[in-house]
Amino acid sequence: MTSPRPPADPRPGTRDLRVVLEGLAHALDSGDPAAVLDHEPKLRAAVSALVPPGPIADDARAALREDVLAARAALARCRAIGGALGVMVDATLDTLGRTAGYDRHGAGAAAAPPVRNLARV
Repeated sequence: MTSPRPPADPRPGTRDLRVVLEGLAHALDSGDPAAVLDHEPKLRAAVSALVPPGPIADDARAALREDVLAARAALARCRAIGGALGVMVDATLDTLGRTAGYDRHGAGAAAAPPVRNLARV
């Protein structure tokens, strides 16, 4: 008879996810596309490591909750910064009379409306 496996400690996975999301938020805030792209494999690895191999110990649940809430906050920050950057890029392209070749879902973006000459208005 084999003894039951001890409960897994899920904290390293959630802690790593939080750290990667915070780094991604910083990269988004920096405006450096290469820094943002550098976080893609790190994020993939952190998400892949989230599922613990067994049950979670009762005493680890409270600590896990703190890490999950911190990861959620970091994700919300990434969304807010990414959304703001998207609006800024759209506004810049509109000013130039251009449009992005795709939208945030990867579909072709609608053509930009004609630019008005504001100097005559």
